[in-house]
Amino acid sequence: MKRLLVVAVALFMVLGLANPVRADLVFNLDFGQDSNYENYWELNPGETVSIDIYVSNVPDPGLISMGFDLVYDQTQLEVVTADIDSTNWYMGGVQHTTPEIEMKGGRVEPGLSGDNIKLGTIEFKCVAMGISELWLYDSDRGGNYDDFVLVGGTVLDEQIVSGVNLAEVNNVPIPSTLLLLGTGLISFLGLSRRRIAG
Repeated sequence: MKRLLVVAVALFMVLGLANPVRADLVFNLDFGQDSNYENYWELNPGETVSIDIYVSNVPDPGLISMGFDLVYDQTQLEVVTADIDSTNWYMGGVQHTTPEIEMKGGRVEPGLSGDNIKLGTIEFKCVAMGISELWLYDSDRGGNYDDFVLVGGTVLDEQIVSGVNLAEVNNVPIPSTLLLLGTGLISFLGLSRRRIAG
């Protein structure tokens, strides 16, 4: 019986090492390029903001390629510029087809592992009021093209096929517009009270 227990424990350990637990990739945005990750940002119509896109929790031996689509609300945001991070990704580029931006990049070994790996930068301009969500997807939504690939060929795309909600951009009205609206409402209420009293 003791021998069976030892064999069972050994088998469990071997199978456990053959299929290590892998944590999901973590994606973050740095609005305003201030080295702080945010998932919410406010813009007034006409204002712009530059956003750096990062990936963390990348296992060894590291990434040798990346690719994703960033989807936004075209009725509220407009892309000014977009580019991959050329320090980390020697090959690749950006394709912008409203309402999404596709970024792809590759590099030779060594791979990039760990946290805070910059993927690219996008500059948005606020064109209308409202809330726009920013979503990150696998570039071909689960198709045959491998985007996030580690040295040795392990593909991590299944983690983002269904999409990752990265942030909300709240496009707020310009304060002077609110002031004008507030003044109009106060005047309207004042006239209404005079009519009721008189």
